[in-house]
Amino acid sequence: MKRFAIYSITTVLSLLLFATITYAQNKVFLNNVDVTGLQNQRFENVNVYFDSLGNLHLSAPQYHVSVSNQAPAQNPSSLPQSPTYAPQTVTTTAAIANPSYPQTYPSAPQNYAPQNPQDPTPIHSYYVVAFNNSPSLLGFDIEVYVNGAHFHTIRQHKAQDVHDITPKLKRGENKIQYRLVLAASAGKSSKARVEVFVATRTGGAGNQLELSGEQGKLLIKGSDEAGKWYDTVINVE
Repeated sequence: MKRFAIYSITTVLSLLLFATITYAQNKVFLNNVDVTGLQNQRFENVNVYFDSLGNLHLSAPQYHVSVSNQAPAQNPSSLPQSPTYAPQTVTTTAAIANPSYPQTYPSAPQNYAPQNPQDPTPIHSYYVVAFNNSPSLLGFDIEVYVNGAHFHTIRQHKAQDVHDITPKLKRGENKIQYRLVLAASAGKSSKARVEVFVATRTGGAGNQLELSGEQGKLLIKGSDEAGKWYDTVINVE
């Protein structure tokens, strides 16, 4: 009765390759390519099986096999020679995981400029803010002009006025003007003061606003005269 012993893959390959070289009646195939006589090669993660003729088959899809025939090697010994065979030169390379996929890809665009770099629309929101320390005693309403166009009127009876002027702004420098006009009815005090400036919105929701900055800040006094103009310039992003 025949007995078989199980060894590691490396041991099995070494013994089988040696046996094949010595007796030559059996062959060794790597991925169905005859590599009988192959020497000094080591393969990892391979499947091994014998066919009905006793030939050894090694299955290793991760390797590619390229075979070129060379002239038979001559043994100078006078001893009886084993049947000759053509030594094989085998080149193995790791297989590409997905050979059907293209191996080169178009390079990404180098510039990601906005579609319209000249777009003048501000990226922030801007508000005219006015604080009146003596409501109804300034004696004037304050007309607000943005880039030459009247946009809003700050009424003197309000202690605080906050108004969005973003729709009339463009990126860069913008001219904000204020004109004093007599209020229809109210008293007048030379001690009345109104601080007015442009602030940038930084947060808030609903009726709550978070504002930052005081561009073009100026102080309007009750002692000023009707018809007076104030000119300021703000920078908009």
